[in-house]
Amino acid sequence: MLVKELFLEPSHRWPSIVSGDERYWDAAVIKRLLEQADLDYDTNPLRGLLLTDMAADACERLRIQDRDVPSLRYTAYKERSTYQRRFGRFTNALSDIDAAESALHSGDPSLGSVQRATLHYARALVYAEPDFWQPERAIQLLDEAEPVFLAASPERARAAVFLRGAVYERSGNVYAALRIWHALAESAESESGDYADVARSIAACYAVLGQVQQAGQWCDEALRLNAQRGMTSVSYSKALLVQGHVLSAMERYLDALGAYTQSEQMFSAFGMEDTALRVALAGIRVRLLIDSAADVRARLVELANRSAALDVKEKHRRPHVTAEAFDYLRRYSESQPVTVDVVVFVERFLDDITSRAVYRFVAPIPPRVM
Repeated sequence: MLVKELFLEPSHRWPSIVSGDERYWDAAVIKRLLEQADLDYDTNPLRGLLLTDMAADACERLRIQDRDVPSLRYTAYKERSTYQRRFGRFTNALSDIDAAESALHSGDPSLGSVQRATLHYARALVYAEPDFWQPERAIQLLDEAEPVFLAASPERARAAVFLRGAVYERSGNVYAALRIWHALAESAESESGDYADVARSIAACYAVLGQVQQAGQWCDEALRLNAQRGMTSVSYSKALLVQGHVLSAMERYLDALGAYTQSEQMFSAFGMEDTALRVALAGIRVRLLIDSAADVRARLVELANRSAALDVKEKHRRPHVTAEAFDYLRRYSESQPVTVDVVVFVERFLDDITSRAVYRFVAPIPPRVM
């Protein structure tokens, strides 16, 4: 009932309510906050991040003699690290993993090898991100986690194998990633969420390889399954993005524009602005492919402003170089007509720093007027 009461208040008031009312400093209430955060991961990630923030804060206020303190601290910080990573706050994610790991040394019998392996997996997720790109370290952590998961948690084992495929794909070894993901698809339940995520990833690989028919078949499957789970989810937004790429490769540019537009709107609503900006740029590319004389200046100014705002908000390198790239396009559009080639150059740069290590943006063609 207490959490229901909280949800009746405006969300911006929740943190002050939880920190100021000791009724929330209770193991059962914290567990309820974390349960809701887990449900929100794919459908309301902004709220999920807020809930894990409050759960972690409440954990620090629990009575030290409460027997649930170590396990709750572990869960709260582990869950918050997942949300921190989703929103690109990678340093914070690693700090939360460290905080969760400290609970493992408490002597609590409920915290053992599976929980330690879970933190290895969580670290591997961060090291697979371009801002902390350490693929060898990520694979090493997965090598340590997978045997534990295989013995105790098949679902987590599948997640670890899926991540291994993602590391290979981001390293440029697309065929190795495809082998891993095809094996996962063969062993997954055909109507499950796992299968939908694997199908989307396989579709994206085939699109990169230019095998558009296979990409289209796997993408259709991912969209169908994600639609069954709910058409207002992060997973569905990702599937729409892949669909845009596939339709663009098929030269169905109007259909691709529709997929990109819907995907951008959804990512923006989820607070995932970095991804929304990249999807918006893909939409500009297909607009120019439809009409090479299309005036995209106003749209590029809007995206440059949004990217600059994200750079101010998120203090790490990827938003900074992303803002530089969009500022280049803005200045370019103010001095000469924007071409598909220039947009594709920036789009490939953004895709690259989203998949592999972040590096400095270097403009291919200087704008005529700086």
